[in-house]
Amino acid sequence: MKRFEQFITHFFLVTNVLFFAQKVICIPPSFFQPYKADIIIFSEDNPQQLSTLLDSIDKNISNINQKIVIYQASTKKHKKEYKQIFTKFPYTHTFKQNKQKKYKDLTLKALNYSYAPYVMLATDTTVITDSIDLYNCCHWLEQTGAYGCYLDMNKQKKENHTIVYNDVCKWNFTNEENTKSTVHTFDMTLYRKSDITPLCKKLNFTNTSTFAKKLAKKKPRVNFGIFFADAKVTTSTTEIVICNEETELQEKSDIKNTNIASVSRVPELTTATQHG
Repeated sequence: MKRFEQFITHFFLVTNVLFFAQKVICIPPSFFQPYKADIIIFSEDNPQQLSTLLDSIDKNISNINQKIVIYQASTKKHKKEYKQIFTKFPYTHTFKQNKQKKYKDLTLKALNYSYAPYVMLATDTTVITDSIDLYNCCHWLEQTGAYGCYLDMNKQKKENHTIVYNDVCKWNFTNEENTKSTVHTFDMTLYRKSDITPLCKKLNFTNTSTFAKKLAKKKPRVNFGIFFADAKVTTSTTEIVICNEETELQEKSDIKNTNIASVSRVPELTTATQHG
């Protein structure tokens, strides 16, 4: 009985210390849970595909901090369908774009919505069909020091890569990739918020296409990324094509199959460095 009382006393003591640290002296929760990641999804007049994506996220992705959707509904039909979807997925935080709420402001608001130091960027065109542990994705991002964890890549798409550990692969960005949409993508790619947020503040954009176009021109802080060798995802996508400055940004529809990582828990190589 005495041990139980000591346990209760210690439990409440630790709880109060953590509460004081977070609320009174404003230490962010990420200090205690460093491998937390948000998912930001961009959806424009595409409620049904968004519903399919959210359903696949709930079934296949673990250790998500927050799910955030920035969406545009141009018609009454789209507005009604989005409302039904958000009722179906009540734990999804939503930001609606309109004349009063600019796309860039909503994007920055979503990036700053939580203390999680990592963010995964995605459009509503991806359907995840295999398990992904975001904790492990963050873990390997830190272990390797990579710029991003590219879950749309696989060892067939990037033949010139090195093996870091088991199915964790690394590839160096080429000069060509640094000027295209390969480094900064919305294809379920995980970044540090400390890298993406400053870039967003400097850019002027009004929708997903212009955001992708301008973000693609920015060079990454470090010149390599990581991906996982084997896993699956089916993508029914409207592919964003980045053109020269003199030409307009075009969109072309395409149905393609690609791979996304299936991540299993693995031992640490070194002590992880914290960012954000």
